[in-house]
Amino acid sequence: MPYTVQRKLTIRFEGAKGEQGEVETRLDVPLKAIFAVQETMQTQGEQSFGGAAKVFAESALLSWNLVEEGGAPIPATPEGMASLPVGLQAAILAAWAKEVGNVPTPLAGPSANGRSERAPQESRSPGS
Repeated sequence: MPYTVQRKLTIRFEGAKGEQGEVETRLDVPLKAIFAVQETMQTQGEQSFGGAAKVFAESALLSWNLVEEGGAPIPATPEGMASLPVGLQAAILAAWAKEVGNVPTPLAGPSANGRSERAPQESRSPGS
């Protein structure tokens, strides 16, 4: 069976009033997107952080259940990400960055590389 490249991460957090926030993200993103987020997070300045949030939103953000104070949904887009408080953006990026580099667990045994998993048996005659 072929391997589907689509690992996901759901980031969960609790609000001040006990409400549950969920951010659904993609972990299998191009390496250049990971480097772009890391590079912009390492540089100083709010514009650099905004760049990291934008790259993250474009490449890894799938959905969330975040709403404004009045109850209007915040779109899971680069613009929606930019509208979040900086602390929440940082928490989302940090949780994602912690998991994105983890390699999936390998299969239990080596690949048969298209061959049957069972080795051919030699037939032997009695007494040999």
